Amino acid sequence: MDPVWEGNILFNVAGAGNMPVTDYITANPLLARNSTGTFHLQAGSPAIGKASGSYPSVLYDMDGQPRSSRLDAGADQVSAAPVKAHILTAGMTGCNGEQQ
Repeated sequence: MDPVWEGNILFNVAGAGNMPVTDYITANPLLARNSTGTFHLQAGSPAIGKASGSYPSVLYDMDGQPRSSRLDAGADQVSAAPVKAHILTAGMTGCNGEQQ
């Protein structure tokens, strides 16, 4: 299977490597960290409404929010829906450094 490059946004990098020039734009994606340190799209981001390709099996974004029409490029979909998934902290996993 051949890789597919489409709808990428490059920012603060020296170059695109071997990515075809027609499959990316160079722009500030306007990401900001939330209270958990996770990056999310901000108003005015060039990623909003700019997803490329058709991926009907991708129903939710990285926060567990539904991906609806006018999909955003990347893993985050701007949404007012409740967040249902988040990055785990060390305190939420393993034995928290305690000896068994």
